[in-house]
Amino acid sequence: MDDLPVPKGLQFLSPHSGRIVRLTIVVRTHQALDTILTSFRNVAMPSLENLDIESHRDIDLLDMSPLNSPNITSLKMTRCTPAFPPPQWMVALTHLHLKNNPYPVRENSDIFRFMTTQLPSLIYLYLDLTKGAFGSGNGIVYQSLAHVELVFHESETNALFNQLASFDTPHLTHLSLHHIHGDQDCHCEAVADFGDDYRPITTPPRLFPVISSLTLIRECFTPRIVSDLLGPGSQPWPQLEVLALRPMAADVENLYKALQEVVCCKRSQQESLPTFKLSPNLFEREFWAENGVVVELLEEPSIIGSGV
Repeated sequence: MDDLPVPKGLQFLSPHSGRIVRLTIVVRTHQALDTILTSFRNVAMPSLENLDIESHRDIDLLDMSPLNSPNITSLKMTRCTPAFPPPQWMVALTHLHLKNNPYPVRENSDIFRFMTTQLPSLIYLYLDLTKGAFGSGNGIVYQSLAHVELVFHESETNALFNQLASFDTPHLTHLSLHHIHGDQDCHCEAVADFGDDYRPITTPPRLFPVISSLTLIRECFTPRIVSDLLGPGSQPWPQLEVLALRPMAADVENLYKALQEVVCCKRSQQESLPTFKLSPNLFEREFWAENGVVVELLEEPSIIGSGV
C-alpha cells in the first residue's frame, strides 16, 4: 500500500511529529485507516504516549505494525481490533481500551492470545464484549492488572460468574461492570428464578482478593449482587471501600430495598459500610440522611468515563 497517496493534513503534521503526545485518528473505511497508518511508517513520533483510533465502520483486524512509536503507553481502539501478533511497540502498553470491537468470536481467538501473552505491563483494561465472548479456555492472566472495566451484551444466570472467572488478576483493585440487557424496562431481576444456577461473584474462592472499588452500571442482577456482597450472612471483599451503582430503570426500587436492608444489617452488627456512589434516582432518597449514611452522587456518564 506504499503507493497510496499520503492523506491530506499529514504534511502539516510531520514537522511537529516529535512533539505530539496525544494523537486521535478518525476514519470511515478500512482502506482509509490502512493508508493513514502506512503513511506514518517513516514518521518519528518519540513523544507520542496516547493513541486513539476510531472507525465509523467495523474493521475486523487491523495491522498496527506501520506505527513505530516506542513510548506509547495508552491505546484506545473503537470498532477496530489489533491484528495478531502485535508490533513490538505495543508490548509496553499500560492502558488498553477496546470498544465496539468486531473481533472474531471463536475458541482461542487471536485477541485473547494477544492480550494474555503480549502485554505484560498492562494496568488498565477496558474490554467491550457486546460483539463477542471469551472462548473456551481463554483465561486472562495478569499480575499487573489493577483496573478492569467490562461491557457485556446479555446476561444469563451463570454468564457473569463465568466471564469474571476468566480473569486471574490477584492485584486487581478496581472492577467496573456494564451490562445492558434488553432495554431500560428490563424486568429479568423481578421474574428470573435463579435456583441453583445462580453463582455469586463474591463467595470464596475470591476472584479478586484485594478489590477496593466495584462499579455496577445497568447490570441486571445488581440488587442480588448487593445482597450477596453486603447482606446478612455475606462474605464481602475485605478491602472494599467504594460501591458505585447505576441500576436499570426496572431495578431502582429493588436495589433501593436491598441497600436499605444492607444498611440496617451493618448498623445492627456495628460493621462499617463502603462508600456508596449512587445514581440520582437513588442518591436523592431521604433514607440516607435519616440513618446517617453518607452517599456520593454518581454523575453521568459512568465514573470511569467510558461513555457507556
